[in-house]
Amino acid sequence: MHWPSVKPTAGMKPKLAVILVLAAILTAVTTGASTANTSLVSISSAPVSLAWGPYMTGTSASGTVINVKTHDISLVTVFYAEEGYYKTQHTLNKSATDGLTGLLHHVTLNGLEAGTTYCYQVSCNGAITPVYTFSTFPTSGAISFIVYGDNQDELPQFSQAERHQLVAERIAAEEDVLFVLNTGDLVNDGSDNANWDRYFAAARSMSARLPVYPVRGNHDGDTKFYDIFGISPYYSFDCGDAHFTMLDTIGDHPGQTEWLKADLANHQPWKFVFCHYPIYTSEANHFGGWENFKSDWENIFIANQVAAVWSGHIHVYERYLENGIMYIVGGTGGGPYDILEPTRFAGHQNSLEHCLGYSKVTLNPVLGTAIVQFIQVADISIDGKQVTLLPPGVVFETFILTSPPAAGPALGPDEYGEGRPGSIWSRFKSWLRGILISVMGSSQAQ
Repeated sequence: MHWPSVKPTAGMKPKLAVILVLAAILTAVTTGASTANTSLVSISSAPVSLAWGPYMTGTSASGTVINVKTHDISLVTVFYAEEGYYKTQHTLNKSATDGLTGLLHHVTLNGLEAGTTYCYQVSCNGAITPVYTFSTFPTSGAISFIVYGDNQDELPQFSQAERHQLVAERIAAEEDVLFVLNTGDLVNDGSDNANWDRYFAAARSMSARLPVYPVRGNHDGDTKFYDIFGISPYYSFDCGDAHFTMLDTIGDHPGQTEWLKADLANHQPWKFVFCHYPIYTSEANHFGGWENFKSDWENIFIANQVAAVWSGHIHVYERYLENGIMYIVGGTGGGPYDILEPTRFAGHQNSLEHCLGYSKVTLNPVLGTAIVQFIQVADISIDGKQVTLLPPGVVFETFILTSPPAAGPALGPDEYGEGRPGSIWSRFKSWLRGILISVMGSSQAQ
């Protein structure tokens, strides 16, 4: 068995290091996961220049969508293969196309194997991209994902290349992450193609291998935004043992609340919700949060045991615990910074201003825990003009969400009788989960 290594970051408390080591051990025991070797052999060909992408959307356990925008009217083909096949044969044995001659292309890959890494290239007009990799979603087991938002620029003060790209490239370098959730305001003006040009240039390394699931922000527009990402105003998807609900707080959607009730009435043990306007915040102009959405949705979240709600719009990191649900604001993707009131709203747990960063979530349904880290990428000066890039892996805070372990077949060694109450495996899980939670609690108290 391959045992994962955990590298302590600068300033990490010993107890926090213990948390991450224990979580990594459990992940290895329950999934047998190992980091894939992504050192690939390129197919030699003339390089292609794309206006946007390739960028990924709509990944599931059995498929994904590869998207590009070309500079000229083109027919686009995606060549792909399982990573193992490509490494031995040095070729991509499958292909797909959307069959359209145009600028914006959405090429669907179907019939893929769950929890599998694939290699792909995009070809148009006789030229071809480098080889990229992506992974389909597993049907169960541990997963990791990223949450961030509000990465719009503010010309002429600064561009996406100067701020958002710092965040996107750190996300792209994260190992074992499956996808990214963006809480809105990807651009400053969603009706303007030049804004999207800057977004896709800044996000290129991230979006070529990680699908992005966005909610609409107040700067994103509507029709063009939906077409770019192939989504509806509100939607949901599953990955492993978790359900992800994406809500629209910008438009007027009379049926959204009833849809939300039905959407959250599922049997997934983990449920996460994402929207642009925050339910809770300590920003002066909206102190306390958006009361209309709080009134419409909070009881639905509570009744359906939602673990956490992420939002953006306020360009800070802040976190609240209300009625057993964690509410996180993470508008730290690159937009101009906001400030919070000195006296925070009730339920406030922690916050950080003048920064760029993102949340990384590592969920282990067997243990019933999700470890959430806010990764700080850069500091922004008080006058908002200077950005100081921090070393990789600077963690501002770590906290743990808990949920009952997923019901169903055992995932551990049969000889330990994992599924039976009182078995060695069940006792080990309970013991390890207790250590994680108690050590995390004492670490936060220091």
